[in-house]
Amino acid sequence: NKVWQRELAVNRIRFGDALLAQQKTDQALKEYRTATEVLEQLAGSDPENAGWQRDLSTGHIKIAAVLREMLDLESALAEYQTAKSTLERLTGIDPGNALWQRDLSVIQIDIGDILRMRDKPFDALKEYRQALAIRQRLSDSAPDNIGWTSDLAVSHFKVGNAQSEIGAFADALAAYRQALAIRELLTKLNPGHTDWQRGLSLCRERIAEIEKRLRKPDD
Repeated sequence: NKVWQRELAVNRIRFGDALLAQQKTDQALKEYRTATEVLEQLAGSDPENAGWQRDLSTGHIKIAAVLREMLDLESALAEYQTAKSTLERLTGIDPGNALWQRDLSVIQIDIGDILRMRDKPFDALKEYRQALAIRQRLSDSAPDNIGWTSDLAVSHFKVGNAQSEIGAFADALAAYRQALAIRELLTKLNPGHTDWQRGLSLCRERIAEIEKRLRKPDD
């Protein structure tokens, strides 16, 4: 009974989440892997079932997140890339599915983060730019969607980080300023949102750092 198998896998993922919240990392990873094995069988049995394909990507993402926390970056990257391939297939089938597009952008950000941690800023920048392109389209399609607007600010900031690391300081400054403009807009809408306030502060810090780098010695 495939429906029951899917329900079992989903419950294992939820159980893994609960274990992870209790800092039982190894046990959580075991649950995620067991669930993903079931989801792989389901997805393989019906490649046209988009729901099962997305479930499978979720399983790989959960595994990757734990491996990343354990600093097993190579294995985490492989899991993220597997999830990315699955979502790329889904978005290719239905490019208009905004949820899948957003999911794909999140994975691209995660992959970029791993690549930066592995001292590969050029590769990271490529992933960040792909995510930025998706998030720009989503934001343009629904300007009132605050969540997508916030995602866009994150992407500009990530691009700026990678550009700064490769020495493209002028480009980094432009990216940080774009992130800052969005953050300023968001914090005006909701001054009590602590994450947005923190993002605003980080943008200002990075801009100050880059401006100092670019300033001539006799200035």
